[in-house]
Amino acid sequence: MTSTTINLRKITHNDHSFIKKLLTNPNLMMTGWGKIFTEDDVHLWINKILTGYQQDGFSYFLVSSAISEPIGIAGLISTTIQGQDYVEVAYIIDEPFQGKGIATIVVKQLITEAFTTYNLSELAIQCALHHTASQRVAQKCGARFAFNYERSQHDQLVPYHVYLIHPVKLKR
Repeated sequence: MTSTTINLRKITHNDHSFIKKLLTNPNLMMTGWGKIFTEDDVHLWINKILTGYQQDGFSYFLVSSAISEPIGIAGLISTTIQGQDYVEVAYIIDEPFQGKGIATIVVKQLITEAFTTYNLSELAIQCALHHTASQRVAQKCGARFAFNYERSQHDQLVPYHVYLIHPVKLKR
């Protein structure tokens, strides 16, 4: 899949049906987010993303293939982990497109964007402890394990790994 062109674009209200398909899929949502979204949740989530573009200049983006088929969402998200502010790389790739290297391509694209366009000094990638595929993506993209913590998800504490990545300083 490394030769596949992946496009990222800002999410709009016109993307509602695809976003709803992702956010209401229990196979996708219970793994990372621990909840399935309702119709109202989907509307609120899209509005939150649009606000993120205004406040931070970034948020989630729609991921599409070279033929403009939506295949997931991914983005740079302002978040707080154990009282510390981070910008996180986060993504959901639709089930038919998983296991093809797309997440790695997308995360690498977002890392480049974060460090070149937004001049960020650090990025976080957090993965549920049981989600080894996401851990491999973080490692393939050059992120290094930083710490574990327990994240509250609907009255449960779920163990997470946090990986950090910093821009590469080139010697002159």
